[in-house]
Amino acid sequence: MSTYSVSNALAFAQTSTTPFSIYDTDANIAANADALVKLGTQLTFVQIRNSYKTLDSTISAADAIALAPKLMDHYGNGANYVSGVLSKGHGTAITFNHCFIQNTQFGVTFHTDALTGNVSWATIDAAGALPFVQAGFTTPLAVFDTDANIAANADALVKAGGQLNTVQIRNSYKTLDSTISAADAIALAPKLMDDFGNYGVVFQSIIDTAQNISAHIDQLESMASQIAKGWSIGISDSQNHLSLTAAQYANDLSVLQNMGPIYTMTIANVSAANAATVLASKVLSNYNGSVVGTVSAISLLDSTANVLTKLDSLQANAAKLSGITLTDKTTPTLAIKASQLINDSAVLAKIGTAYKLGVSGESVANVVTDLKNSHVTAIGVTDSAAHVLTKLDSLQANAAKLSGITLTDSGIPTLAVSAQQFANDAAVLAKIGTAYKLALTDKGTPTITLTASQFSQDTALLGKISTPYNLGISGELATKVAVDVKNSHVTTIGLVDSAANISANLSVLASNLGKLSGITLTDKATPTLSLTAAQVTGDLGVLNAIKSPYLLSVKDTVANLNSLALGGVHNSQIEIMPTSLLATLTENTQITNLNLSQINLTGFSITEKVYHGTGTEVDIVNSKGVITNQLLFTHDTESQLHLLGTGSAVVHVM
Repeated sequence: MSTYSVSNALAFAQTSTTPFSIYDTDANIAANADALVKLGTQLTFVQIRNSYKTLDSTISAADAIALAPKLMDHYGNGANYVSGVLSKGHGTAITFNHCFIQNTQFGVTFHTDALTGNVSWATIDAAGALPFVQAGFTTPLAVFDTDANIAANADALVKAGGQLNTVQIRNSYKTLDSTISAADAIALAPKLMDDFGNYGVVFQSIIDTAQNISAHIDQLESMASQIAKGWSIGISDSQNHLSLTAAQYANDLSVLQNMGPIYTMTIANVSAANAATVLASKVLSNYNGSVVGTVSAISLLDSTANVLTKLDSLQANAAKLSGITLTDKTTPTLAIKASQLINDSAVLAKIGTAYKLGVSGESVANVVTDLKNSHVTAIGVTDSAAHVLTKLDSLQANAAKLSGITLTDSGIPTLAVSAQQFANDAAVLAKIGTAYKLALTDKGTPTITLTASQFSQDTALLGKISTPYNLGISGELATKVAVDVKNSHVTTIGLVDSAANISANLSVLASNLGKLSGITLTDKATPTLSLTAAQVTGDLGVLNAIKSPYLLSVKDTVANLNSLALGGVHNSQIEIMPTSLLATLTENTQITNLNLSQINLTGFSITEKVYHGTGTEVDIVNSKGVITNQLLFTHDTESQLHLLGTGSAVVHVM
């Protein structure tokens, strides 16, 4: 088979059908491409002189598709090899694959699959990539440009997104020398190739704000092999300061070692145990070993227990603590010594989450000052008995926040207090956990007045009193009286209880009447005490001890009511409830109610009239008009006496 130049081949084909090949320059081949295509199968292959796998001259899409399977370069490469420049240059109109593309803004080199005629990708310069995408083209892109142009258009290249396949650096071997931002470097790193088609291009200059570098430091670390050794990462802010987490500081060392020349860091979420180590550490350049990074401040993230173990050492670095976050699930209590409350105050002030303070070993003199700190909820006092005694009243005001008192005296000290002090400051005295005695300073035998609650809780405390004393109890329940009086010191008891409980315990109360200082009923409405005549007589002293209003309802026979001296009852509300009317009742005491609900009045009528000018006469009259019973009240007018329980009986007021 013969080989011809393009011109000779075309001349040969006019007179012969014998197959032949062509060997000529790419310019001659491209200039006669239409004629070569028309030769059909007579043309076996076309070899490009002085070419290595490229056809550099302009050719149409249709000619490229037809000739591509037959093209070989100078070295015989090329069967089915995808090659051929279909179009290049600005403002060129291209008809390709039955689609008309008008490109007037940027130069594009389309690469086509010679077998299918489909566009595989387009090669474009860095500045044209984003406009190409924004123009609506969907062809995958390969950028081929200088590193300066690539870096200058890095933001735009990143915006091209997944449509951008590769970015090849012209005249470069595995480096991008121009400055680029952290985000752009991270996005472009997997797509960058050097002039020889090698991936893994190394960045020589990543410059960005401290905020952006801090935000992207983990991704920069993941591509550390593509960052040049030395000061290849720089901060554009004048402050030159990074904000990192403890995990980033530990895990992203390659990035930190490539930064420079000198920068500072704030490290967040550091554990208390590592605080001193992190603050003292420095980042050394992996280029020359010089110090490039120092830690200027840290914030802690740790449990209360861990912070407590390092509280004193943290105080030494308090100026470099930006904050402390406690990780406990509930509001924790930091148990500290009194000295730490003062000496470690700067560290404690850095705690930003809710917490409480429990202080131990505090002197009496400092308690009030300590409690001005809103976090202090418990104080353990350690001091002498003399000092405790001088501040007894002020300690009582804060007794709820005292966790305990330890007396430092040798032996068993004695606290001399008045009976009033004992009663007022019993809560403080009860907090003393070490051995001591109490001596009352009052002349004679004083009486200590305690509430019922204090009396029940302070039994041990009372046992420490070594001098004579009496006890007065207030606010006691009726059921507790029998027990209270067993204490020989108890001389008076004031009751505060319901009418029902007082009534149920009348006999016990009557037997201890001499120790009852008064009774206050707790019922919301005016209560009723229902008693027999005998109970009224036997428990009269208890009834007269009741200081609050109540209605005394005496339920008994007329005979028993006649013998009852109600005048001795110190109560203005008395109800008479006769159970039988076998005698005439004459009552010389003012009565509130006459209650006849216990008498069968069927067939009877009642006549109510004035008795001796100032009283009231109540007559029970049978069906024949005969008076069967009389109830005479010398001190009650008709308007004062309430007639109750008459049922259907007719009442005549005379």
